[in-house]
Amino acid sequence: MDSKRISIANSEGAASTPTKKDVLVLGGNGFLGVYAVQALAHSGHYTIAIANRNTSYFDSAERLAATGVISLHWDRRHTPFGEAPEIQAYFATRPLLHAIIDFSCYTGAAAHDVATYLLEADVQVEWYVYISSDSIYEVGSPKAHPEKPTEEGIDDHRPSSLQDQAQLNACDAYAHGKLEAEEVLQALQPASSWSYVFLRIPDVVGPRDTSYRWWFYQILLKLQSRTQVPLPYVQEDRDGRQMSLVYVKDVARAILQVLANGDEHDSNMSKRKASVKNTALNLAHDETWTFPQIMECIAQEVAENMSASPQPPQLRFPLLFALNRTTDFPSVKRGPISTLRARTLLGWEPTPWLEILHKTVEYFESEAVWQDARFVKEREGVLRMALQQVAKYDKQEEFLSAIRDVYELDVSMLDIRNAGWKADVIVEDAIWTATHSEL
Repeated sequence: MDSKRISIANSEGAASTPTKKDVLVLGGNGFLGVYAVQALAHSGHYTIAIANRNTSYFDSAERLAATGVISLHWDRRHTPFGEAPEIQAYFATRPLLHAIIDFSCYTGAAAHDVATYLLEADVQVEWYVYISSDSIYEVGSPKAHPEKPTEEGIDDHRPSSLQDQAQLNACDAYAHGKLEAEEVLQALQPASSWSYVFLRIPDVVGPRDTSYRWWFYQILLKLQSRTQVPLPYVQEDRDGRQMSLVYVKDVARAILQVLANGDEHDSNMSKRKASVKNTALNLAHDETWTFPQIMECIAQEVAENMSASPQPPQLRFPLLFALNRTTDFPSVKRGPISTLRARTLLGWEPTPWLEILHKTVEYFESEAVWQDARFVKEREGVLRMALQQVAKYDKQEEFLSAIRDVYELDVSMLDIRNAGWKADVIVEDAIWTATHSEL
């Protein structure tokens, strides 16, 4: 057993005290989950357990261990919720939970598995917070007002035609699964003790992003003056499509606001808690951007970050872009989402964009990310992604040389042998340069 893991056998001493409430986090060891667990732990109000496969990303194991969290082993892919021995042992002493926070549910069947166990075992749960996605709008009917940000309760209904539903579901299985999970929890709620809250989030940014997307683009644009490799984008981005983003810590803070306890005497908070019961909330920054604008922001912050270096490498301005058939940033096509409901009901406000930009760029430029022995897996992952783009232009040697020089990284020690295969996804050979007027 991993020595860093806190087993259920040793968790009895961490059982609830009269001043703390039990929260069970499903997942909780990934990008979003660790920040949320840290925020819950630092609040001092909760005894937290996490149930997952005990995998780790970046320094998640150390960060979770520092919170004193109870760690339960559960492989959701293969073991029903109620059949996992450590889950059974946990509920044997905890028939009442303040909340379940579900980060790891991607299908209706997965939601049904957990929800029906809670009902059949008569586990009392006050809140079921499901971390959903703005992708659910991708399988809904066409937007009522295409020119406006996507809204909860208006743009989240499936088409009446089953044929149209099937076509949309086939085009985006992830979106279908996330919406199906919402539908299951909504349908079972009247028979349960819980109130649900669905947090619909767009692409999440911040330090330790396990999708590597931000890091990937930051590397490419920083080295562009040496490699001349353009940033991949799609036609919608050239046409000026706007996108929403959310900062990882802002999602954690929204969860805290939903679960806030010890505030029974705060009449404003009590009203807010009542109003968010059984509802969906979009979470996103109040600003929206085009893809080239995001890249320009990152490039300017990278330049600022490098300005203190004795011999800072030169960035290429303006940036180079090339039209590709597909990208996954942004991951949705229906544009920005409205956050009016979260602001009104929760009093939630996002972190200023310049702070998000600074902290994220700084992290991915940090010596720890590029040199810490714990992060080999992550470095290999992002460099494989980058080499797949670089290989389209036969610039592998220039790229690896730049990585060695700029980041002082010995790439010969990394397992990137399967990276750099050419992919026929370039739509247009001509390189496009975004000018400041277009940004």
